[in-house]
This record gives sequence, structure tokens and C-alpha cells, in this order.
Amino acid sequence: MNRNRMLYLIFAVVLVGALLVVFLNAGSKSTPSTQQQHKKAFTSSNWKVDLALEDKNPYGLYAFRELAVADGRFTVFNDYSSYQLLDSITRLDSSIMMYIGLEFMLTDEETDLLLQGIEYGSSFFLSSEKLPPYLLEKLFDENPLTFIPKKKAPHKINDQLYNMYYYYENDTLTEIWDMFHKHELDAHTQIHSTIFGRPNFIEIPYGLGKIYLHLNPLVFTNVQVLKKEGKAYLKEVFSKIDQPHIQWLSFAKYEPIEYDPSSGEFEEDHSLLSELFKHPAFRWGFILAVFGLLLYLLFRSKRRRPIIPAKEDNKNTGFSYVDTLAGIYFNKNHGDKMLKIMRRNFYSAVYEHFYIDLAKREDHKALISLSKKSNVPLEEIDQLLKFLEATTKVSDIYLGNTYKVQREFYFKSGIWNKEVRNKLASGPVTLYRQKSQAIGTIFLGAFIILLGFIFLSLSLGVGVLFWPIGIVAIAIGTRMLNTPALVLNRDLIEINPLWRRKSLILHENIKFIEENRQNLIIYLKNGEQSTLNISSLDTKNKKALDNLIKRFKPT
Repeated sequence: MNRNRMLYLIFAVVLVGALLVVFLNAGSKSTPSTQQQHKKAFTSSNWKVDLALEDKNPYGLYAFRELAVADGRFTVFNDYSSYQLLDSITRLDSSIMMYIGLEFMLTDEETDLLLQGIEYGSSFFLSSEKLPPYLLEKLFDENPLTFIPKKKAPHKINDQLYNMYYYYENDTLTEIWDMFHKHELDAHTQIHSTIFGRPNFIEIPYGLGKIYLHLNPLVFTNVQVLKKEGKAYLKEVFSKIDQPHIQWLSFAKYEPIEYDPSSGEFEEDHSLLSELFKHPAFRWGFILAVFGLLLYLLFRSKRRRPIIPAKEDNKNTGFSYVDTLAGIYFNKNHGDKMLKIMRRNFYSAVYEHFYIDLAKREDHKALISLSKKSNVPLEEIDQLLKFLEATTKVSDIYLGNTYKVQREFYFKSGIWNKEVRNKLASGPVTLYRQKSQAIGTIFLGAFIILLGFIFLSLSLGVGVLFWPIGIVAIAIGTRMLNTPALVLNRDLIEINPLWRRKSLILHENIKFIEENRQNLIIYLKNGEQSTLNISSLDTKNKKALDNLIKRFKPT
């Protein structure tokens, strides 16, 4: 993938993202139907567990209040929203202080004041999922609470069973039903209601008054008491209370305070940028300008002048010499000249290692002496010399067989040591794609994911579509960086495309290889062909690919 294709890819991704933003925003501004508005309001707020007296939703307490007022045993129902009135409430006669909610949010000092009023003769009814730790320490020696997760909770009171469920959007779900450990309760504690055989509604004598504790406030909500069993259970609970005046402690409910920037301690920012940032166009332009400046500093801060290379030590150029010979052969296509070079090299190697001049031999004495010094049988030496001293025109197969025999002689005689053997038997040559393109693709994917987060922060739903695009780009860049595009083995070629499975091509199945501009076309003997884009390959080990092309150059 060259630089122009990379630019086209970035432009296409940005264009598709812009079209998606325009399309989705245009559809979101349309007026929803009445049915859609009703469905949205129903699913987003109706099933919220609020436990407020004025809430008519399924988990409000509006029906509880109306049934308490309608019941003949209660003549007063007062709702207090100021905690400053707690001192006065605890001194009222014939009253029961009452609260139903998820949490009971009184301080320790307020709890002491409440208990002091109960000691003087008042009553207190509390139904909460989370009882205050301070209140539990005052009433029990050990923590008496336990729970069971179930869909149905059979509440037993006065030998009658009332099945309660946890509903959500008219479906029953599993709920955590809280209970007391019976062995942790005092002997004077009276059990009014049980679930699964354990108490969940008890009465505790405290001084001259009484404390009623109920652990499952959801059974008093609208969705429960408007059903037949829920209403009957509520009536049984009311029958246990002997005070006619209800003093409802609304201030015990936790109410989060919404933050208002206008009422903060800090002064409002009246700078020029704060006024300009109110306009989305300028804000986005400023962000893109800063991002573009960072990219400019990142890519233009590189050193421009070429680095002076360090002086390298002299290297063994033996393998380069072999490559040069191969180039001469493939360019001129003269096998007999190649055979003459191989014969000359053989004579020179034998003379250098064994001091025997085979080029001027007159009889078999020189060969017998070579066999004794090299520990190679005389028959193999005769066969090698027949191959090397042939006078007729030779073929590629003949040269290959001659090289194999000559190579075996070099190993057996010790002319080639183990180090040379290891170099010749070294592993495959791998060619990777350019690192700059791979890293650029990874950064592009990260930038697209960042754009998705920015769009979501601006409440644009199209931002979620940028995540899979960015993830795919990062995956492609990672594959380009870690997976070699081409692996050259001694007898086969392994090609790893980005989108398809890897393919293995044996050398014996290759007819010829042709280089066409930026593509490498491999023609097989069965008529098929395979194409590889070599412009995106790294320059490292590129020479091995050039040798492969020369080897299978079309005649």
C-alpha cells in the first residue's frame, strides 16, 4: 500500500463517517409518534424504584398512603420534610413515627433522639432494605440479618400465606429477600410475619414504646398493594399497629443534591476563549488545529540529512560471490561456462587444502593421494571429476547433480566446516511489509476510535459505529506489523495476504516468475497464477526476492 492509497483510505473513512453523522442526525430530529413517546416514557421511568409518597408509578407509595388514610384505625397522616422538626415529632402523643424506603438516612444523634422519644411512649415503624448499623447496634447484640434470592416470597402472617413477587416491566425477576436470624432475636421480640420460615416483620419493646422493623419495603409499593394478596397483607400489617396518628419522616430519605454551576464558589470564566468555545464550529476547528500541529511536529521533527554510517568490518564475501555466479548464469544462460567455473573452483580448493594439483595430473596417483588425505572413496572422486570435466553442452539438471556431488565432497573432506554447513542450512528468509504503513494504519484506527468517543460525548449515536472501524484498522495494522508478507524457503514459497488465507507454492510447481511494475506474478505449471504487491514490502532481505526472480526468470 503506497502513500497515495493510504491518503485515499483516510479520506474515504472520514467521508463515510461524515455522511453517517449527517444521515443519523437528520433522522433524529424528526418528531416521534405518539405511540413512540408513550413507550419511551413508560420504559424509562415507570419501573424506577423511588418509594415516594406522591409517586404513582409501580414502585411508588401513593396507594399505600391512600389505603392508610382510608383505613379506619388511622385518623391523622402527617408528612414531614424538615429534620429540624424531629424533636417536636418525638413528643407527640398517640403517634407512630413511620418511614418506608431503601435506606434510612438519619445521623447517630438523630437516631438517639428518635429512640429517646420511643422510650417515653411513642412507636416507630421502619421498613428498609438497609438498616443503619448504629440502630442495629442499639437493638441487637449481633448482626441478625440474612437474605435469600428468589422470584417468589411467601409471606406468612396470622397463619395466612401471601405470595409476593418482584416485577419489572410486567415480568417477574429474582429479588434479594431480607430476613432475620431467629436465634439473634431477643426473647421479648414478637414475630409478626415470616418468609421461608424466617422472620421479616418483628416488634421490639423499647422502654414505654414499640419498634416495628420490616425488611422488605417493596411489598408496600403500588405494584404490590393494588393486587389482592398485597392489599390483604397490608391490612394484616396495619392490624399490628395500635397508634392512630402516623407521623411520616420524609426527611429520612436520601436526596442527592444536583450541582448548579451558577451557585458555585468559583467565579464564572469570562475569558475570550470561553466565549469562542461556545460555538461548536470554532471548538472543533481549534481541536483539529492542535491535533494537526502535533502531527506536524511528530512527522517533521525527524532528521532530514542522512546519517553517516559507521565503519563496518570486512565481511566474508563468499556468498556474494555465489550470487554473482548465479547472476552470470541466469543472464547469459551458458551452462558450460558455469561448469568451467565450478571445475576451476574445485581445483583451487583441493590445491589450497591438500596441496594436490589436479589440473596437471597425468595418472591416478594424484587421485589416490587425494582419497587418502580427504578420507573420501576413490570411486566418488572419479565420479565428481567425470561430472566436472565433461566437454559436451550441459543442462540445468546436469549442473544441479554436479553441484550436489561437489558439495558432498567438500563436507566429507573437511573443506567446508560446520559453520559453512549451518549457513547453508539456515532458516527461511522472511519479508515483512513496510513498518511505516503498518504503524500508520494502527494510529489511524486509534484516531477513529477517539473520534467515536468524541461523538458520543456530544450525544451523537454515530460515534459507536467508529469503534468497529477503528478496531478493524488496528487489527490490519497489527497483522501488517507481525505477519510476514512473504517467506522464502529452500523448496517452497509462503504467501500471507491480508484478507485471504496463506498459500504455499512449491518450487517444482513454478513455471516462471514475472515482475510487472509493482506486482510479482507467479505462473504455475498447471496454468494458475498468484499475484503479490511487492511495493509495500520492506527493503530488508529484498535481495533474496531478487535472486528468486532471477532463478525463475522467463526464457
